[in-house]
Amino acid sequence: MENNLNDIFKLEMSPKLKEDLRAAATWGRIIAIMGLCSAALSLIVSITRGAVLSALIVAAISVFIYLYLFKFGNEAKKALDTNDQQLLNEGLLSLRTYFKILGVIMIIVIIICVLAIVFAMVGAMIKF
Repeated sequence: MENNLNDIFKLEMSPKLKEDLRAAATWGRIIAIMGLCSAALSLIVSITRGAVLSALIVAAISVFIYLYLFKFGNEAKKALDTNDQQLLNEGLLSLRTYFKILGVIMIIVIIICVLAIVFAMVGAMIKF
């Protein structure tokens, strides 16, 4: 798998691809900064309402996720500015990690929702 990744990254980039990648890096940085600010505000609001533990957990996960997206944006932009292939590879691997983490979180959320529906149905059946 790693060998295939190295082969893919040896492709030359057209000016259009560089422009699109630069735009993706810029948007990645913007979304990461907004996400980090949102996590901080959410943490402050949750602490004032007394939900400290859950707020800390959610904020920590959010910061962890958005740092990967921010790393992608920074490394991709630097790589395009300096034509550094290794830096571009690292940036794209950060983006890959970002999406893997989001995928795992989405699977966990779906499982929790399905379990909640099953328990609600069982609870409704037992009540009658």
